[in-house]
Formats: sequence, structure tokens, C-alpha cells
Amino acid sequence: MSGPSAKTVEIVPIRSPADVAAAKDMVMELFDVFFERYPEDIPMIRKYMEDQDIAGQLDRFVETFGPPTGEALIARVDGAAVGIVMLTDKGDGVAGRQCEMNRMYVRSVARGLGVGRKLGLAILQKAREMDFAEMRLDGAKRHVEAIPLYQSLGFGPDPAPSEHAASDPMMFSMRISL
Repeated sequence: MSGPSAKTVEIVPIRSPADVAAAKDMVMELFDVFFERYPEDIPMIRKYMEDQDIAGQLDRFVETFGPPTGEALIARVDGAAVGIVMLTDKGDGVAGRQCEMNRMYVRSVARGLGVGRKLGLAILQKAREMDFAEMRLDGAKRHVEAIPLYQSLGFGPDPAPSEHAASDPMMFSMRISL
């Protein structure tokens, strides 16, 4: 982006209490978007939130998504918090240590500015710095805007999808070697 209307996008690790609070708000916004987009699936979304212990993860945000086993990044555009992405350690896999990309979300005010791509590239770099061998992610097939982004970042089909993705035909699972 260039010119007088260009926006400055900054991606930084979530460390301050204010950034943790903003990240928690955006995770809940993400689920609010799901409720709005898929009202027929609200019971399933609520069950997913319960099964994944979203409330507990947010209560233990730093322990769940902070170093040394996790990472969380926040995106700001001209200083305003507009996006998040997190990774969690999934332990050792066939190819070495694995992590999972979680909860990538960009607020509507920042869509079209490349924030999602910058978050994706930054979390991949963090995973490499943390010596992970692979990153995985799961998503809903209906999130058609996300799939091309993940593919452009180098993710491909996961030959051994998570139990959750494998058991639900509406889900996809992707993986990238780091």
C-alpha cells in the first residue's frame, strides 16, 4: 500500500494486559460472527465452544497461548487492534514437533488490507523460531475466504486430520512443513 490513504499494519506478540484483553474480545467477536453467519448452527457452535473450553482458554490466555509453548499475535492498523492469530503446541508428530494455528480473525474494518496474510506469515515465522516442524489448522469448509489464504501461505490437505475435522464432513484440516 502506498499513498496518503495507506494504512500502517503492525504485527506484535501479545504481552501486555491491554493486548490480552483486546485478543479475548476478538476471540468472542469471532464466535459472534459465526452466530450471525450461521444461525442454524448456533447449538453446534456453542457445543464446539464448550468442547474446546474456549472460556477456559481465555481465562488462562497467557498460559494457553503464551511462550514457551504457545504464541499469540495481535495486528494493529494505525494503532487500533484489528486482528489476532495464535498457535498452540500439539506435541510430537511423525515429522517432529507440531503446532496448531488457532483463532485467526480480522475485524471487518481491516479486511482487504492484507492483515490476514501478515498475521499468517508472522505466526509461521514464530513457529519456525520455536522449532516446530509442522503447523496444522482446522476450519469450516464454509469459510471460503480463508481457504485460499491458507493455501497461498503454503498449507495443503492434512493426510492425518484431527479427530474433530475427520469426524465432521463440513470441516477441513490443513498442514504445512516448517
